[in-house]
Amino acid sequence: MRAGLRALESHEYCWGGFLLIAMLKATLLGARVAPVPILLGWAAMATGFMFAVRQTRVAPEPKRRWGWAYYAVAMNLSFMLLGPTIKAVSDWRADAPLQRIDAALIGRNLSLRMEPWHSPALNDAMSLGYMFFMVLLFCSLVYYLFWSPHLARCYRGLFSVYGLGFAGYALIPAAGPYVALAEQFPGEIAGGWLTALNNQMVAAGSNHVDVFPSLHIAVSTFLWLTLLLDHRKLGWSLTPILLLLWVSTVYLRYHYFIDVVAGFALALPVFALTALRQKPRSPPCAGAAPVPVLRPPA
Repeated sequence: MRAGLRALESHEYCWGGFLLIAMLKATLLGARVAPVPILLGWAAMATGFMFAVRQTRVAPEPKRRWGWAYYAVAMNLSFMLLGPTIKAVSDWRADAPLQRIDAALIGRNLSLRMEPWHSPALNDAMSLGYMFFMVLLFCSLVYYLFWSPHLARCYRGLFSVYGLGFAGYALIPAAGPYVALAEQFPGEIAGGWLTALNNQMVAAGSNHVDVFPSLHIAVSTFLWLTLLLDHRKLGWSLTPILLLLWVSTVYLRYHYFIDVVAGFALALPVFALTALRQKPRSPPCAGAAPVPVLRPPA
């Protein structure tokens, strides 16, 4: 390959692999072929991906961010495309297998076991924690894209997480306990305006296959660790609401226990591989004596 167009990096393998899986799912791997508008949508995602691979390598440094910006835009568009794609090509959902895995790991469904905890005040607090995910994601995307010197490091890891997570949505589509186990819950989650707002956001924003792995867990964990690396005080200050977010994924009936485990299991190695591996070494202390170099006698 030409200089500058070197071998693919981790996030490119993950995101490109997801796009390949999505396009195969829409054509060859499903029970039916997806409609033409959906196929054109995935073709556009793939075309943009090729632009991003080149732009983030050979464009002048200030313009490289527009290659990285592709991933933020494509992440949202791909999420919206996944729901109609899976609905068009397959009727199978993975809720039953995920429930069996949970039963083998912990017995009774964890969301059902949390039902005695429910109260309007706690429901509002959990809803606030769950919605905080969108604030964290939006602010992180914008900050790292326009102002942080660590743009490439953050986006490499973040979109490795998204690529692998979306591949999970495509291959293991599920609706979650609040749909699959609806008849076992005593009723809708009741609370104040925060609960109502969260319910409306989920109803309008879910693609109905966004369960395994939990990207609320995986993405927020990766971003939290990234903030601890780059802005330690901010990262620690966000820890309480992130703990609330993590518990809320099961408390609010959106995820199975195994989804949460898979989310953490996705975030931690990706962070280690893409962030800690690239952490710069500390410069030598000012005034430190030079290290002597031993030379063989003449």
